[in-house]
Amino acid sequence: MSGPSCFPVPESAVPALLRAADLVDGAVVGVRAATEVEWRARAAELYQVAVADVARALVQDRAVLEGALRLAYGGWVR
Repeated sequence: MSGPSCFPVPESAVPALLRAADLVDGAVVGVRAATEVEWRARAAELYQVAVADVARALVQDRAVLEGALRLAYGGWVR
């Protein structure tokens, strides 16, 4: 809420309102940090899945190459 208030605020309420504003600011920072942590965790999870997929593909490629080498050394491929 911005702008002048419709009623006077007792001076004794000012410290409480300032403290409430500080608490809200702290909560905003905390929520943003939690979102960042969750985003990073999800990104790390996706990265791990992608790396595992690449590793599986490389293992399969290696198996194909080994088969081709066996054929080549066995005289099947010239």
